[in-house]
Amino acid sequence: MPKAYVTLSRGAAPDRATALSIFRFLNERLAPFKIPGFLWRAAEPLPRLGTEKVDRRALREKYSRISEGR
Repeated sequence: MPKAYVTLSRGAAPDRATALSIFRFLNERLAPFKIPGFLWRAAEPLPRLGTEKVDRRALREKYSRISEGR
């Protein structure tokens, strides 16, 4: 099941980026099977590798611990 990790841009209004508004945005632009089943909002920027790609392994590790309550 797809998951989404959301961080807001500097200056973005946090009250406008509700889960409902994000899902509405995605619903208009993505096929139904691509809509994430889980949505996490992160206060800090996503972890990056030396190549500036998102470190997916670090994300999985961090958010699996959070969802399991560790």
